[in-house]
Amino acid sequence: MVVRDHEGQLLSAKTRCFPEVMHPTLAEALSVKEALSWAKEWPNNTVIVESDCLVVVQMIRSTTPLRSRLGKIIVDCRDLVRELNNNIKLYFIKRSAKMAAHE
Repeated sequence: MVVRDHEGQLLSAKTRCFPEVMHPTLAEALSVKEALSWAKEWPNNTVIVESDCLVVVQMIRSTTPLRSRLGKIIVDCRDLVRELNNNIKLYFIKRSAKMAAHE
């Protein structure tokens, strides 16, 4: 995860390993959940969370009930988005546009 200011300057970065996760969609959902949790540290700022997994972004934006391990994580993400209210923006972007996070 990478935190930048409004000018694109690096403020902070964090990494986390999920060794028990084999499926990339599940890993991305866990990463988004981690980023949303981390966003709570900036309560007075608008935070933009970018994911390169369209499925995860669509699932979080949806209201469809989910009953799987992935679904539980998505529901947690939805709850965090609601908790952060108007201070959170969630976007899908191509992986090539967020190489800093992958480096």
